[in-house]
Amino acid sequence: MPVARLTGLTRFSSFVAHFHKQYKLVDISPLHFTESTSQKSVCYCDTVNISLPEGKRLDLGIELPRKVPEYKRHVLLVSPRNDDNSPPEWKASWQSKLELNPSWPYSSIFTLKNHLKKSITGSEILVNAISMIRGDIHPPEKYDKRVHFYVLPDMKLFKITKDQISEFAHFLSGGSSFNATRNNMLHFEDFLKGADNASIQQISREVSSSFDKSRLEYEYIVGDWALICGHYQRDPRCGIVGEDLIKEIQSRNICKDKNVGVISHIGGHKYAGNIIFYNHAGFSEVSQRSKVDALWFGKVLPTNLPLLVENLNNYKITKSLYRGGLQMD
Repeated sequence: MPVARLTGLTRFSSFVAHFHKQYKLVDISPLHFTESTSQKSVCYCDTVNISLPEGKRLDLGIELPRKVPEYKRHVLLVSPRNDDNSPPEWKASWQSKLELNPSWPYSSIFTLKNHLKKSITGSEILVNAISMIRGDIHPPEKYDKRVHFYVLPDMKLFKITKDQISEFAHFLSGGSSFNATRNNMLHFEDFLKGADNASIQQISREVSSSFDKSRLEYEYIVGDWALICGHYQRDPRCGIVGEDLIKEIQSRNICKDKNVGVISHIGGHKYAGNIIFYNHAGFSEVSQRSKVDALWFGKVLPTNLPLLVENLNNYKITKSLYRGGLQMD
């Protein structure tokens, strides 16, 4: 089943199309978003901005572009378990560009991305790291020689050895191969450079169509997700706001029925805080994968997070915080 796209060109109505579930677009209700709440958001931004350099400060007035990358899979490297009495992995080990980190397991991202570039569908696969806050996935130990990759919408947790990365990349790309033209879609690498940088490229590489996917060990872990961008070493705005959002989630037990994690750079630092919600919507007999709705939000602060989540639990999308989304299966 083809992925339905929702971009900034989509005309808004009271209901949002192109999802497995039916969501209604809503404005923040004056009943909930009182003057007091607005003032708290302004005060929060002012407090954060004191520690940020000029040109990298939060701006509540900035307009969100309603455009997200067009992707078919999201691959999440599960960061190892935190050492006692040390900063969490997403603070200590996530360099500005994770693919340049020479330490295992993060070094596998460079290898995986290089293999995916050899496939015409590799550019439709997002690759990030995730540091688990709570949920059904247990972080691996640092000495584990396998890298743990959780893949959406498959909802499978793979445990990949170093010599299996090329096979894993081939599996992710569906074995797509050679001499094809990349279409004019907004791919993730373009998206990170700016939302208007979609381009056409000629790809002329070959990948063998034979590999033993039975060697790839995995387990099904099905559920909803909340992924908060907290890549501090990439941009302090996401690092500071992301950490505060996690504290809000933990202290108020928000997203209690979701897996929650800090995710590496997903674009749009100036729209911090950024959150991706993945909502499970059953199983597709056509693709043999789970059906998942991906919804991207920006300018999410501890002051408006509770209402955003409350609305989403009732299949309502808070329009002023919505960056866009797509259905996956």
